[in-house]
Amino acid sequence: MPSWAEMYEISQTLKTPHAQVNYVDRSSKSAKCGNCENFIPAEPVNRCMTVETPISPQGWCSRYKPK
Repeated sequence: MPSWAEMYEISQTLKTPHAQVNYVDRSSKSAKCGNCENFIPAEPVNRCMTVETPISPQGWCSRYKPK
């Protein structure tokens, strides 16, 4: 059985790269990752269910979906 770290690495390879979704880590839009239904606040790194890590709560991408 894979370790937690191996499972995390596998999950990251299935996520979309930042460039493909026009991700920016600071957005002037009112729609921000921290308000997206795909955002997962976590320590030490925030994550997204569909886009590769890291994700800033102040960021934005084309997959934004309001909570």
